[in-house]
Amino acid sequence: MEGVNSWIGYSYLNSKERSSDGSKAYQRRLLDQTHTLRLFVQDRIPQHPNVQTHLRFLLGSGFLFHPRQASIDPVRGDTTLAIDFSIRRDFQNYFRVDLGLSARFEIGHKGEIVVVGEVLNVFNHINVASYSWFQIFPGQPVRIPQIFTRRFFNVGLEVSF
Repeated sequence: MEGVNSWIGYSYLNSKERSSDGSKAYQRRLLDQTHTLRLFVQDRIPQHPNVQTHLRFLLGSGFLFHPRQASIDPVRGDTTLAIDFSIRRDFQNYFRVDLGLSARFEIGHKGEIVVVGEVLNVFNHINVASYSWFQIFPGQPVRIPQIFTRRFFNVGLEVSF
């Protein structure tokens, strides 16, 4: 169908690094998402050829992060949170589905208006972007997730002439 796109994509990334002195084995990089599956589908409504729908689906493996460890300064007795580079943990998998509907209207001979309405993150899935670390009890750091946007409604207008 003219003007309608659909595709599916899969990505696999396996990059590794090690310390500059070469004393440790190669390890997965923190900001690399190993597996990613993407799907995009567009369709038109037969009874209304100026109306088009779209669906975006994204599923990705989680990123890595280093947890924090509490340490006590032996001189001052202060407790601080420090990054523990010897331990790596995975964020949960990233999952998101967006749905949209657009309508195209002609204005005169060369102009058009496109009105778009979307629901982003349809299933309201909580995707973790990072963690903030706090120490509430001595020696036990607590992580608080910082999340990407939850369900969101988007309305757009495009005018061309």
